[in-house]
Amino acid sequence: IQETQVGKVQCKSCHAWIDEDALFCCRCGSKVARAEKKERYAPKTKHTKVPLKTQEEIEMWQKYLATPKSNTPARRRVAYRNFILFTVGISIGLRVSDLVRLKVSDFESDRLYIIEQKTGKGREVALDARLREMVARYAAEFHLTKNDFLFWTSCGHDHLTPQTVNDKIMQKAAVALGLDPKSYGSHTLRKTFGYQYYTAANKLSRERGYRALSVLCREFNHSSEAITLRYIGIAAEESAEILGLTVDQYNLMCPLIEEDDDD
Repeated sequence: IQETQVGKVQCKSCHAWIDEDALFCCRCGSKVARAEKKERYAPKTKHTKVPLKTQEEIEMWQKYLATPKSNTPARRRVAYRNFILFTVGISIGLRVSDLVRLKVSDFESDRLYIIEQKTGKGREVALDARLREMVARYAAEFHLTKNDFLFWTSCGHDHLTPQTVNDKIMQKAAVALGLDPKSYGSHTLRKTFGYQYYTAANKLSRERGYRALSVLCREFNHSSEAITLRYIGIAAEESAEILGLTVDQYNLMCPLIEEDDDD
């Protein structure tokens, strides 16, 4: 890897320019070799993000994000982008580091295939026809080409950063809605997907709930289903019942939440 651009490094295998903090190349999946960095302290507030559990909560956030701060073309464009970002985020459950790199072409078929930035693993996601149609309307209105990022910056040449999504979109929205910004961030999108996916399946039948939980555990790369349940905001008592444990056994089994570090 040879660093010749600020904040970017070039992959030795395919020569694509990628973010300097990426572990794997987003184009070919090759591991990025670099000098080991000193581990930074991760504040505990990172592990307090909550999902949106009701349709009313989701619609409240969508309405706020879709409302421009002023009636100008630029503000309307940003509001529309933020609405699409939120809706796609809670619909497919990608880490924000992968979400912001999505392009128009990723929604041209009913399957999305990505190489995860954090793990280097390939992941395939089924895309609902209504979601694809919504993205297509959004792209057409702003004349985005298939190679354009869906979630562009104001300059239009790059994608949003995970920190921007967390600090300037999600946490600012939380403050405006009268909520505690420490409880909401980019992780809220992924957790909301997990909570809605699991609870919808569990309402159909307990067996489908078990299957959904197993899928989420694998997709979120958690070491146990107990961790997944706590991650998506299921209360300890309900988690213990689902897993056939007492609350004391559950707490001993799952003392900590293993969360992603994309916020």
